[in-house]
Amino acid sequence: NLADAQEQAAQSKNEVLRRFVGVWDLKSTLKPAKWNPEGGETTGMESTVWALKNRIIMIRDVSAPDGRKGLYISTHDPKQDAYPFWCFDSNGLPGTQWLVKWNAEAEATTSRSTDSPPAWTSGGQHRFPDKDTILVNFWMRDENGALLLENSGRKDRLPAEREAAIVAAWKKHEPAADLPAELKVLDRMIGTWDTVSIQKPAEWTPSGGRSTATVTREWILNGRFVMDTSLHSNGDESIAVLGYDPGQKTYRSWWFNSLGHRNDSRG
Repeated sequence: NLADAQEQAAQSKNEVLRRFVGVWDLKSTLKPAKWNPEGGETTGMESTVWALKNRIIMIRDVSAPDGRKGLYISTHDPKQDAYPFWCFDSNGLPGTQWLVKWNAEAEATTSRSTDSPPAWTSGGQHRFPDKDTILVNFWMRDENGALLLENSGRKDRLPAEREAAIVAAWKKHEPAADLPAELKVLDRMIGTWDTVSIQKPAEWTPSGGRSTATVTREWILNGRFVMDTSLHSNGDESIAVLGYDPGQKTYRSWWFNSLGHRNDSRG
């Protein structure tokens, strides 16, 4: 029937994201470029898990020697038949977006930035030579062709029991010294909350009604962002990331739920 066919199609699309799931050792080489004039080598570890009832994957990584922490969220977008990635880090990367497409013949992805200035160019690739290895390359150039960044690296699968230590290091709250003062506004949201929502009858909610949820909000990425994790009384789940974007001088929020809906907002 139609429901079974839709479920099979969803599972097929999940096979691409499933390749990223696991615990990984990271090694990267940064080519000398405008954003990294001296280039260099980095190492790190990464945990990638399913979340929101397998609607998204959530990647958490910790790098050395710089101590940078990253959060990456991806899902399948059926309209584009592609996998948007949202990128956040403890240096302030504010939800930068890349669009990833799967090339079945090459057993690899291709990607490009979708929110950089129109005249910039970019590209990237993930190759999966086997189930325990991912080879990564991505680059970006400005409107004059100057290289802004180029990163090539390798991920090797680690034993599952290493995940707990990686997640603990990622969650450790070590506020950065250069946090924008505007983030203090969000501090009043931190904590665990019982919420009650009243919906008026409307086109999307014809019956209206009352719903409740338990919401947990905590600082992540060394105080750059707040993560909102919500469990609703009807069984739905949602995750949101909130922060302040100094470049755009605005607060921003990215929201995802277990029904497959998502949006971003600013104000």
